[in-house]
This record gives sequence, structure tokens and C-alpha cells, in this order.
Amino acid sequence: MKYTDVYKLLNKKAEESEEIEATDDTETDDSDSTVIDMLRKILADEIVSYYAYFAGAKNIRGENFMDVKQEFEQHAEDERGHFEAIFGRLYQLGYNCQDMLKDVKSNCGYYWDVDTIEPKKAAEIAHEAEKKAVEAYQKLLVYISEQSPDKKDFVTQKLAKGHLETEQDHLQDMERLVEEF
Repeated sequence: MKYTDVYKLLNKKAEESEEIEATDDTETDDSDSTVIDMLRKILADEIVSYYAYFAGAKNIRGENFMDVKQEFEQHAEDERGHFEAIFGRLYQLGYNCQDMLKDVKSNCGYYWDVDTIEPKKAAEIAHEAEKKAVEAYQKLLVYISEQSPDKKDFVTQKLAKGHLETEQDHLQDMERLVEEF
């Protein structure tokens, strides 16, 4: 996926999100800025993870590549769904869509920059990315759980719990693939 494609996706989600009404729990205060900062970083992680799985599925060659390709394609779709949900939540919280990724660095810290990659290396890279994703969602959930009930963002908490479960499944899948290779 090219950067321009990501930009187009961002703009498309912004247009779709304009139809979403913000609820009373979206008022921002000091604690929300930390939730927003965490969500922005996770948003960047989801883009990187999507790209890794997408590129991995397109570039994998070697023994058993078809099984890994199908798994990576499914994981890419999951990551895209996470991106869209987080983007929508940030928009609901009143965050300007043009600034969502401005000056944000992903937690993942990897870049897929090869023409072809063997399944083992792809699984190792994805495994590390999933570990970072699990840590980021856990950190967000701990932060939210420590908020007083009147400031707790239950919508983001529910979203993060669901995404954490998926990321934990992805992590197990990648651990299995790393062991198989």
C-alpha cells in the first residue's frame, strides 16, 4: 500500500466519520489527551502492521508460502479494521483527522523494505510487531482502568479490549509460525 493510498483511506474515513454523532463521553480533558496520544500511536502501529502483512502476503516465496500468504492476508484485513475503528474513535473524540498521524511514531519500529521474503523472516517480523501491539493495547487499558469512573472512557476501553484479543491471537499465530519454520 502506497502512502497516497493510506492518505486516501484517511480522507475516506474522515468523510464517513462525519456522520457519527459524538456522545457525551467524548468531552476532552487532560486525561483524554493521554488517551488520544495513545490511540494516535496505536493508529500508526495499525498502519505499519497492515502494511507488513499486506507486503508479506504479496512477497512471500518458498516452502509452504500459500498457507502463510492466506494467514497474512487475513491478519492484514484485521489490522485494517482496527485502523478504521481507531480512526473513527479519534474522530468521535473530536480529534482533527489531518493531524491524526502528524508527528506520531509507531511502537512497532520495523519497516518492510525487501522485494521477497521467506516465510520464516516474515513470521519473525510480524511476531515482533504483534508483541508491540499487545503491549500498546495493554498500556492503554491500564491507563483507562486507573481513571476515576466519571472520567473513564468506556467506549475506548471496549474497543481496546476487542482489539487486544485479536492481537493476542495474531501473536499466538506468529509464535506458531516461527516455531514451524
